[in-house]
Amino acid sequence: MITFKGIEVKYGDFVAIKDLDLTIKEGEFFSFLGPSGSGKTTVLRALTGLSRPSQGTIMVADNDITHKSIEKRQIGIVFQSYALFPTMNVYENIAYGLKVRKMSRQAIQKTVYEIVDKIDLSREQLQKKVSELSGGQQQRVAIARALVTKPKILCLDEPLSNLDAKLRHKLRTELKMLQRDFGITTIYVTHDQEEALTLSDRIAVFDEGNLQQVGTPREIYQEPATEFVANFIGEVNKVSGNAFLSMVDATIDIDTNRDVYMMINDIDVQHSDNAIPITGIIDDIEYFGFYIKYALKTNNNEIIKFITFLDAQRAITFERGAQATVYIQPNRVKQYSV
Repeated sequence: MITFKGIEVKYGDFVAIKDLDLTIKEGEFFSFLGPSGSGKTTVLRALTGLSRPSQGTIMVADNDITHKSIEKRQIGIVFQSYALFPTMNVYENIAYGLKVRKMSRQAIQKTVYEIVDKIDLSREQLQKKVSELSGGQQQRVAIARALVTKPKILCLDEPLSNLDAKLRHKLRTELKMLQRDFGITTIYVTHDQEEALTLSDRIAVFDEGNLQQVGTPREIYQEPATEFVANFIGEVNKVSGNAFLSMVDATIDIDTNRDVYMMINDIDVQHSDNAIPITGIIDDIEYFGFYIKYALKTNNNEIIKFITFLDAQRAITFERGAQATVYIQPNRVKQYSV
């Protein structure tokens, strides 16, 4: 278990992280999610020892590691750039940490072979220069180098951001499978909402140095705790309380002095007894392959966007200019102060 208690990180007069309290369970795949400058990487650096908190305590199990040196924390790190040694071949890169520990040549070879077999690198590739490998292969080398010393915690700082979209999707699955196979507590830093939702057991959402919400992907997506999370994590529609009441034919308790946020996706494009209907004309259509995003112009000229996933058995599709009604569950309507 990893526990952050009252953590503050400052750079000069700038407070990058403010009074952070957070607990990560042993064996979790836990993501730090937020835009650039939100503080997520700063928290990771504090955990790994690359930055020192100005206040607070970081505990791993029952051990206070707040001021421990990097090498004594038993944490593996994979950076965005992979930070591989260009003058070393693949074998030497992976074996580096074991050589620092002064293991025997035979023990190093045995351990390196064991790890490359698990991460889908061939032994023939061990003698190649890292520059001769593809981006995906370089990422596997970086992960192997981090795992070969058998750390208690693995930290991944946006490790897929330099790869093309197809390879990112492929390696997401491989990362999750590796994490399950090793059973290692994994901290994953990303600004990509889809990546966090796909990979994580739980997610911490950061903005401007503040922890906004912690929860499972479903909780974060369906029950955003703040206006920032609602806007950042998914497809939301924002209208004033008055505008919302004018577009629906339903009794619902709305504070007209607040903005209203609606989460509408394929689940909501259907009728149910307690649903709130919203009627309008399909004003725009965006096709994304496995889903379609529609823009519905309501009777008061508000634009409401919603998504239909095409692989769903109940998938409903519309033509531009067609009249359509979407149904939103009352618990999907969130109110935040203006």
